[in-house]
Amino acid sequence: QASLGIRFEPSSQLSLGADLWHVKIEDAFGQITEDQVFANPAQYASSFGTKRDTGTGVVYLAFIADNKNLGNEFYTGLDFDVTGRAKFDFGDLTSNLNLTYMIREAKQLEIDGPYYSAIGNHAELGYVTFRWQGRWTNTLKTGNWAHTVGVNMKSGYRDAETEVEVLDANGAVTGTEVIRVNVKEYLTMDVQTQWTPRKDMAFTVGVLNLFDTTPPLAISGGGLNRGQQFGFDDRYYDSRGRTLYANFSYKF
Repeated sequence: QASLGIRFEPSSQLSLGADLWHVKIEDAFGQITEDQVFANPAQYASSFGTKRDTGTGVVYLAFIADNKNLGNEFYTGLDFDVTGRAKFDFGDLTSNLNLTYMIREAKQLEIDGPYYSAIGNHAELGYVTFRWQGRWTNTLKTGNWAHTVGVNMKSGYRDAETEVEVLDANGAVTGTEVIRVNVKEYLTMDVQTQWTPRKDMAFTVGVLNLFDTTPPLAISGGGLNRGQQFGFDDRYYDSRGRTLYANFSYKF
């Protein structure tokens, strides 16, 4: 792995940084899928075994889902951060932006196999790597009060191919079709207010997802999308919608 960083601070009110990083993993651990093994039984002979049924004594052919060295992985990304500070008569304002941009992802699922990437693509790897994601936070401190507004950002991606039923105007099934949805980018806003009457005491109230933004539509079976949670990928999005919270902390 390697990284290269740079930081520019023209004044005490402004700081800009960027870090380019790269990671290579050789002979990465993973599991070969059942479909791969049964499609190439001679190549994956070590993935077959036997299992005796203790009740009947019958011996069955068994698939061994063990970990193997599957190939190489490459990851390259760029992290940005910008922090600005300003003083006003009514308080001190701090604004901070943290953003990660994925440049490259290449991963083998088997030794000497092809490389796949999940950047903006939910397909072969079964997960999504967002091209960019980050958070922009703004905090105004005035006296014993601190008011914070945060914006969370995720880029969009292409969902995995999914077979769906085709309905006519009356809702009757007329056939099936394989579609691939473009999942939209996702932005939410959080707000928080904290009152610190003493150094050892703090009261905090806030709202997550202030505008009650609905997760973008994704119809594939990623994550735990089953039953009532079908329609979005819960590995990356929160289904709770607008959420209020309060907290009290005391240090001793």
